[in-house]
Amino acid sequence: MRNLKKALSLGMLCPIYLFYGNEGLLMEEFIEKIAALISPEGREWDRELFHGDESDISQILLSANSGGLFSQRKLIVVKDAPWFQTKKKSSGTAEPEQKQENSNDNKLAAEALIAYAQDPNPDVVLLFTSPTANKATRLVKAIAEAGRVVEFSSPQGMEREQWLAAYLKRAGKVPQRGVCAYVSLMAGEGLSALRSEADKLILYCDRQTEIHMEDAEAIVSRGALAGVFELTDAAAARDGKGTITLLRRLLQQGEAPYTLIGMLAAQYRNMLAVWDMRRRGFSQAEIPSALGLHPYVVKKCWQAGNHYSGRQLLNALEALLEAEIGGKSGMGKIEALLEVALLRICAI
Repeated sequence: MRNLKKALSLGMLCPIYLFYGNEGLLMEEFIEKIAALISPEGREWDRELFHGDESDISQILLSANSGGLFSQRKLIVVKDAPWFQTKKKSSGTAEPEQKQENSNDNKLAAEALIAYAQDPNPDVVLLFTSPTANKATRLVKAIAEAGRVVEFSSPQGMEREQWLAAYLKRAGKVPQRGVCAYVSLMAGEGLSALRSEADKLILYCDRQTEIHMEDAEAIVSRGALAGVFELTDAAAARDGKGTITLLRRLLQQGEAPYTLIGMLAAQYRNMLAVWDMRRRGFSQAEIPSALGLHPYVVKKCWQAGNHYSGRQLLNALEALLEAEIGGKSGMGKIEALLEVALLRICAI
């Protein structure tokens, strides 16, 4: 993806592309970059859209070979093209004749695309998107040789935060330190979920340029991870009533008790690791890279760790483990066992 970004920044276009992967929003961003290079004025007749499940390959290639209107360059986008996807096991529901017909159609389409890739129209950029792609096929290899095959997977860590910072900047917002890290951590997987939270934050801060941590904490959706932070904070404060109230609220929201146990155990393991690093003289700023943890997670562990000894953190992990074993071995309802575990942690 970096090579594609660099090439587009230099104005370099290929005659044929295949974009595949699970990050559709990022694909759309790069499609728009290509469209802007082909037609800076945004002319409608310089772009054509096909849907792979509704279009015949002959229609697509006829358009590709005809070029743009008034001898201008043209972008042709074929979304969800079915000819690149990894084959799935047959469900056995289709009739044998239908299966054979579909297989033959796909083979013919692939051969037609291979032939086009060997001699593409220089006045056209033909771009396919697909959820998956089998890179070992002749078709994908032919497109890679003639143009670019690019995988779009969801960015993680700093890349995700950088995307968010750039998105907020385009909206005229300046996030304070820690805001992007917090929103990135709390938002769901994928850029679509992150953009949704960013849009809410932009609207919430409509009359201000700077986005403060208080703004992010007030408006960003608080799912299971935020709930785990709240639970561990309440337990660290030895607030048994508050801890159980928070737990029951999370369960009422539909969070699975075993998932919560796993997340709580992970957080207490992180606390123990941060506690140990701190004891050995590491600063809070040094720990994220040393342990491979998110800075916000380290911050929460550092704060909660002020209330525990190393032995107490081990006891907390033992209490959570006993609750999980008890629930799976039929010693009681997991919800009640989890409540007991958290009360034990509050009492240590």
